Amino acid sequence: MRHETMQESLPAYQKDLAVILEHIDRRDSFVLNIVADWCTDCTERQAPLMAGFVERLNDESILTVQLLAQHEKNEYLSPEHCSFVAKLGGHGFPRTVAFINGIADSESYVEVVEEHTMKKLADKFIQKLRAN
Repeated sequence: MRHETMQESLPAYQKDLAVILEHIDRRDSFVLNIVADWCTDCTERQAPLMAGFVERLNDESILTVQLLAQHEKNEYLSPEHCSFVAKLGGHGFPRTVAFINGIADSESYVEVVEEHTMKKLADKFIQKLRAN
């Protein structure tokens, strides 16, 4: 099965929902990237660029975490995953959002999958998180 292969090679920044909720409860500021195994924009277009995106944010001491929300299209890993993603704008992957002091920024970004747009998004997040 495809999702088993994906699970074997999880990036270090991919975290369980419980870990992400802990960051929110602690009122941490961080960047969250939400992906789905079935989403080719996530797995083929964005994934090869994520290490550079994460590194750019880490260079500015900004934590970046990733949440896997679905293995199969429209089937969330749990009801909690479904509810959490819905609060951040719902279906649409990959979705990237900044959390400032544990609160999701009102803007989320969907399908940012090209190198130049990911660099611009990293710069935008750096600016937002520095300002707070």
